Amino acid sequence: MLRLLRDAGLPRPETNVKFGRFEADFLWRAHRLVVELDSYRFHRGPAAFRREREKDLAFRAIGLDVLRFVADHVVKRPSMLVATIAGELARRAPDDQ
Repeated sequence: MLRLLRDAGLPRPETNVKFGRFEADFLWRAHRLVVELDSYRFHRGPAAFRREREKDLAFRAIGLDVLRFVADHVVKRPSMLVATIAGELARRAPDDQ
């Protein structure tokens, strides 16, 4: 994922950022954007589903928006993933950039 972002010339996000009991996979703090990568290995079952929805709500409560992708997007649809993130970062660009 980080290589895809770097190769696309996108700003490097912070990774695995703690927010209370939750952790953001990728955070662009100035853009107030979190990207989460979900996989069947770690996000299977009702408890994981519920936890990820709670995480989204917690991030939204502090003014962060969340984009979710699945692991297959990184491997099979990287251009869609990069284009979506690039579009959000451009839309949310801080005024001082």
